[in-house]
Amino acid sequence: MTHGEKIALEAMQREHKRLSKIADKAKAEAEESLGITDEAFAIHKEFSDIVKAKDHSAETVKRLSCLAARQKRVDTILKKSLVKLLDKQSDAERNRDLLLHEIRKVEWKSKRLP
Repeated sequence: MTHGEKIALEAMQREHKRLSKIADKAKAEAEESLGITDEAFAIHKEFSDIVKAKDHSAETVKRLSCLAARQKRVDTILKKSLVKLLDKQSDAERNRDLLLHEIRKVEWKSKRLP
């Protein structure tokens, strides 16, 4: 393997690491969006329990403010399109895998040729 090929391979490997991080982040966002309904139901149930208890203590107010923060996070996630998140995940994983395939081809050729 020539020096230029080694440099190109190292650059490809760095790019693969970057693409892997992007793919992992996209996957995490998609999975979070898929599982957010459970969180929304939990918030609703907890709020319902608070209302039924008819407690007006400082602790209840603190619980309500925590619920409001959690609900805001849920709303933010629900505003994102699940289809777009899944497309983003698919594109990122495909780009990562295509580059890995090219890296493996270069490595294989360099080992095969003297």
